[in-house]
Amino acid sequence: MKHKRFLTAVLAAVMGFTLSGCQLAQEGAGTESGGDRLIGAFVARDSFSLDELALTGGKNVCVEQGRLYATVEQGENHHAEQMDFGGVEGAYLICPTWTNEDGEAWGEQFAENFCDIHWNIEVTDSGENDTIEGTVYILPDTPDDDLHNFVNPVYQTADGEIYAVQGEGYGVGTDIGEGAEFTTTMTETTTMTENGVRTSESNTVIVHIAVMYRPTQITLVQMDGGNQLVRSDTYTPGEVPEKLTLEPDTAYLIVETTKAAPNGETVFTREIAEPQPDDEGETVLQTFYAKDDISISTQSTHLFWGK
Repeated sequence: MKHKRFLTAVLAAVMGFTLSGCQLAQEGAGTESGGDRLIGAFVARDSFSLDELALTGGKNVCVEQGRLYATVEQGENHHAEQMDFGGVEGAYLICPTWTNEDGEAWGEQFAENFCDIHWNIEVTDSGENDTIEGTVYILPDTPDDDLHNFVNPVYQTADGEIYAVQGEGYGVGTDIGEGAEFTTTMTETTTMTENGVRTSESNTVIVHIAVMYRPTQITLVQMDGGNQLVRSDTYTPGEVPEKLTLEPDTAYLIVETTKAAPNGETVFTREIAEPQPDDEGETVLQTFYAKDDISISTQSTHLFWGK
């Protein structure tokens, strides 16, 4: 019996806002991917000019047909260790697939300057739906110099090459407070029919751009079961210990982050960390720190409960 296989690809980009913001139309946005697979996003601080990069870029810049190709440095067993998009500064969240000489394929997740990452694979009788989601936290800039962030789709070709195409941008100033969030959702679906059976493969990338005031101090307050203070320690953001063994009487932890708003106001945020039944005595705590004058990064601390 002769098999027939028909492929159709649909790319939909939906821009969602939790508040009003500036959406900047980019020349070249919506460039055809030519059947390549959507694998993530590259969030750049500025709109990169492909023509200018092609003329002035160095040896790691490869621009072709509206695409900015990534340079991938692979380490042991062909696992990628570093990735660079032509020297353009930014954050990326991608899930490429690699194949070795034996034909074995595997997926990897790469994230740089992304936080709160979620990766979900749903397999049903009608096909597979892959979703990757993450957040880029940014500091609000001055009113006269709005900060723009551009969310650029990232694709992978059949032979493994990775490239970004120009996407949409947001402008953020001090008139937007902490907690403001802009969301970009990109979905690409490939439908296949073989032997009369129709299946589909859907890839969805969700990028949140969220505003956070600059963290200036982190205080970890250990409390016992009677809500009495056990111990309190203060740290500089980014310098919280990687491992921390809590006192034997500690039942829960109050994590207080002191932040500086652009207008000089001091803001406090608090959250509770406590052991969970499936933690096996260890909890991973995430705290935030300003990586530079624009972006926020996270630090992970492994909490070991004393009991």
